[in-house]
Amino acid sequence: KNFAITPEALARVERSSGTLIRDLPQLFIYEYWNLDQKKGRLRTLGYFLSSRTTSGEEVSFGYVDHAPLDSLFRASLLKLNANGDCKLDFGTVLLNKYYLYTILQFGNKQVKDVVDALRLRESVRQFVTGKTGAPEHTCKRITWMVEDSMTVRDEPTAAAARLLGSIQQYLNENREVYFNLGGDALSDFTVEKPLRLSAIEVEEEWHRNGEIIESRLKAVRFWVDGKPLRSTSLEDLARMELVVGFRQFLDLLNEKEFYFRILQLNDETIAPDRSSGLKKALQTWEWNRLSEFVP
Repeated sequence: KNFAITPEALARVERSSGTLIRDLPQLFIYEYWNLDQKKGRLRTLGYFLSSRTTSGEEVSFGYVDHAPLDSLFRASLLKLNANGDCKLDFGTVLLNKYYLYTILQFGNKQVKDVVDALRLRESVRQFVTGKTGAPEHTCKRITWMVEDSMTVRDEPTAAAARLLGSIQQYLNENREVYFNLGGDALSDFTVEKPLRLSAIEVEEEWHRNGEIIESRLKAVRFWVDGKPLRSTSLEDLARMELVVGFRQFLDLLNEKEFYFRILQLNDETIAPDRSSGLKKALQTWEWNRLSEFVP
């Protein structure tokens, strides 16, 4: 650590080597392990970043200390597929070792044999497990959409159509709400043309406690004539006092007794043909293995 590498220098290394620091195939983590069963602890010291050229030559991007990055890691969420927990940050992953790793050096001993590396990792597994926490799988970020199905007519799709129809009527009768949600950018307010509600998009967090699943509304977006309005918060929706067939709109969203399609689960976009299977998996399957239930 005799000198600091600048962003400009990093860019030059990328250009000369034909590699990108964002696409590193390997990361070397330096840690201090005190293996005392009572007072021992794990502490991350820093990271060495390197890559390889197409010819196999090592490219060094340098070493960085962990301490200045700790708050950034804790505030930065990972991009997660459907199997992940909804708010997993880099700090938690690094602290609890939620990744596959190989021990290359232990104390002053370099480990060059794969068998020795696996044996060493197994020998400290109990200690590491005792100093880290197991990942939780109790939360999902879910975006889903209510649409009017023109091909299937059963009670859930009929309920979805009634829901859309009631909100469509509300927006037509309360044009100021429509314009306040961004409708002025979609329509000419001087021409009163009937509005057609295409869909309702809902963002939620689902939290699982045993067999009970609680959904927490984050935002709702109305789609009018195939175009999205601005997202509406829970507080703004409560002020609208939307009622559908003598039922509060927010209660209906929470109960979900209508057809809806999952658009996104955590950061993973969900294809239409996987939606119904994932809805069932969320009710019956392990939340860290959803992709096994619905490939």
